[in-house]
Amino acid sequence: MMIREHRRVRRAMTAARRESGKLLDCATVAREYGITRAGAEAIMRQLPKVQIDGFRKVYVKRVDVEALIDSKTTAT
Repeated sequence: MMIREHRRVRRAMTAARRESGKLLDCATVAREYGITRAGAEAIMRQLPKVQIDGFRKVYVKRVDVEALIDSKTTAT
């Protein structure tokens, strides 16, 4: 039963990635953008969440993260 559930969740995640680009969790946002975990959590609070049934983890779309960063970046 667990294997079947795991496969279903993996298929759902694969489909979500195909449709919307790469999904990032909080730790990945922090690592890839060189910010603290608190900074990554603050970014994720401002974005739409992607949560897969049966998974506790919350994701955001990479394009949403990049769009938010671009919108907050100013030329000096």
